[in-house]
Amino acid sequence: MNLQLATPQDIEKALQRKSWWAMVFILPFVRRLSLFVINRTNLTPNEITIGAFMFIPFAAYFYGVGTYTGLLLGALFFEINYLFDCVDGTVARVKKLGSPLGAYLDPMLDRWRIFIVAAALAYGQYKTHANLTVVWLLFVYFGLNNLILFTRWAQEKGLAKLAGSKVLGVDFARSASGNGILAWWFRKTEDRNIMSYYHDIELDALVFVVGPLLNRVGACLVVANVLAVLLLGALNVMFLVSLFRAKGSEKHA
Repeated sequence: MNLQLATPQDIEKALQRKSWWAMVFILPFVRRLSLFVINRTNLTPNEITIGAFMFIPFAAYFYGVGTYTGLLLGALFFEINYLFDCVDGTVARVKKLGSPLGAYLDPMLDRWRIFIVAAALAYGQYKTHANLTVVWLLFVYFGLNNLILFTRWAQEKGLAKLAGSKVLGVDFARSASGNGILAWWFRKTEDRNIMSYYHDIELDALVFVVGPLLNRVGACLVVANVLAVLLLGALNVMFLVSLFRAKGSEKHA
């Protein structure tokens, strides 16, 4: 165990940019659980990552049952997985235990998580309602979900080659020097370490938590897919704006 105990301030500093869903429903538990794990256990981030994934078979099983009770339990196990998935990264940053294996495991298991629960949810909904629409909607959602993450990765890779990449980032065109409402919003959320917009976390919650809780999986899938398409469009348009602004700045430098 650590001789010097971590503090709540250490946990707060280690948190990645907070999604709106996590900030409201998950982070209050992440803060307490991360503090306990760091100060009271010898668990490594990789052990937490693998342990978190163990909840996914339970989520998949209950999603596959197809009943409303099954949907509720599936959503519960899905969120428990997400809770520990947030804890592992926080522990790694506080204890400075990041590793190549961890950098591989975390995103790889995240992708397997979405694939497994999407397939299970599709099976359960078809078994119960004999409706292929939800199956196709989940197939589309899985593709869009991966496309969003790939877009972010490609944008970060592209902007990393620019001198101003640390200022621009890929969170839309953050006009920190501007006076518009968009610039004001980016500055406020940046200062508070909050995502400026919804992302895959909110979309996953809509599909795998809100839909099952309301017993409206199909309707929530339609909304999630529309929001995913809008997000992809905005990310790409604003990335190009950022890119052109960066090139303009380089020419005038």
